[in-house]
Amino acid sequence: MSITQTALTSGADGTNAYSIDTASVSPSANKLVLLAIEVDFVSSQSSAPAATITGNGLTWVLIATRLHWADSSNWWNCLYLYRTMGASPSTGAVTLDFGATQYDSIAWAMSEFTGMDTSGTNGSGAIVQSASNYGAATDTVTVTLASFGSANNATYGCFGVGDTGGTSRSFTPGTGFSEIHDTGFGYASLGTQWRNDNDTSVDSTASASSSGMAGIAVEVKQASAATYASLPTKVWSMLNG
Repeated sequence: MSITQTALTSGADGTNAYSIDTASVSPSANKLVLLAIEVDFVSSQSSAPAATITGNGLTWVLIATRLHWADSSNWWNCLYLYRTMGASPSTGAVTLDFGATQYDSIAWAMSEFTGMDTSGTNGSGAIVQSASNYGAATDTVTVTLASFGSANNATYGCFGVGDTGGTSRSFTPGTGFSEIHDTGFGYASLGTQWRNDNDTSVDSTASASSSGMAGIAVEVKQASAATYASLPTKVWSMLNG
């Protein structure tokens, strides 16, 4: 069973605040959910501000962060990527809360994956590896992953842009990738992409040069044949054509 992807929601906002809710979503049981967030903070940060993600009766776990748009040794923007998975998720909004750290602009994008490994907790078995990269005054970033564990595993990437002019950007995925989301407001723009096979060079191009661009990429592990071994013969036949 190959890995498939479904976009759940995306959005952006430019109202100075400390937290925000996404639109209501209905994640499926035992499916990997990835949530990418691009944030432009009101003040520069020396490290990635802590975020608390809650909603859908799920536990949201941070995969990686990447600061970008540098101002000396401090940074204005940060890209976040979270994962989750649960047996009985509820329907509702997801809250993105940055505690005492105020943001100026924010963008988010959420995707659900089917056919991936369901072992571990909160989607841990579905993520084989992750990597990140960033560039200053650029319109393109490439994130390099290590060799994949299986030719059946999939590739996902999210990219964030910040710009001193407060102009949101659009994104063009790298060759072979399909765009999932393209959203943004003011100083925070976010693009997500994927392909259901291997690519160790995960790249994206923004519509114009930015003050800082970052990317995070992951390898998503396909469910093994053993996962389906206990299914009735008729169901097994349907899954395998």
